[in-house]
Amino acid sequence: MTFNHQISIALWFYRHFKGGVNFKLIARNVNYLSRDLHTPENSIKKLATILLTKIIYRRIDCYIAQCNDMKDDMVNYLSVPESKITVIYNPVSTSIYKKDDVEKDIDVLFVGRISKQKGLEYLVPVIDNIISKNRAKVCIIGKGVLEEQLDKELSNLEKKHNIEILRVRSTDDVNGYYNRSKSTILTSLYEGYPNVLAESLTAGTPVVSFDCQSGPNEIIRDGVNGYLIPCFNTELFVEKLKLILDGEKLPDIRDFNSKYSFNLLEELINRE
Repeated sequence: MTFNHQISIALWFYRHFKGGVNFKLIARNVNYLSRDLHTPENSIKKLATILLTKIIYRRIDCYIAQCNDMKDDMVNYLSVPESKITVIYNPVSTSIYKKDDVEKDIDVLFVGRISKQKGLEYLVPVIDNIISKNRAKVCIIGKGVLEEQLDKELSNLEKKHNIEILRVRSTDDVNGYYNRSKSTILTSLYEGYPNVLAESLTAGTPVVSFDCQSGPNEIIRDGVNGYLIPCFNTELFVEKLKLILDGEKLPDIRDFNSKYSFNLLEELINRE
């Protein structure tokens, strides 16, 4: 089994041209390819990857898509036969669980790679506005290529509001932060399958997310376990986030551990 399209393509060539080699090739797609492949940066390598993905990737034996939106994208963008794709939601690690005796001393939590995909141009205004409205205590967990830019903008917000924003680059106890938080937010431009939403709900913490491609609308039931916000309406995002911080009780924050995921995976591997 492979975990990105480049390795899948390389193994397809190896199997195809290396005599006497035969194995079943299962590709686990981890992102929304029609968006992920077409980033603003253009290079020969990027163009070659797009071309090979469109020609070769659809010839893999079978695929795992992390959500139905991702499956539809593979069918429509790459013409992968629908019969070859099995949807298996990411299971949530058993290290993520709800603690009932933890003080909720963080109002707003963001967990994710600090990159353009995560919608930093929307994250910063959301934080700015929710601090203005609720004097919210904010925690940002993650690192990435744009962390220097983000840290500079967060520093400006700290000076503007005379408040400290908790900044954590990495941690072995993300469950502790989920449990300490009143809400978890996602401002991504697009996703593959946003594990952070499923993890937060497993820890009993409601979520607010843009309805981006792909995954949030298969995790969030709007008004039930969190809020799904039209892209990219930051005013409505802050309005719904404020409801949670003001003490609104959502009716069903459900454990998202996908107990059947490993059974589906075993069935796929053993399929003729």
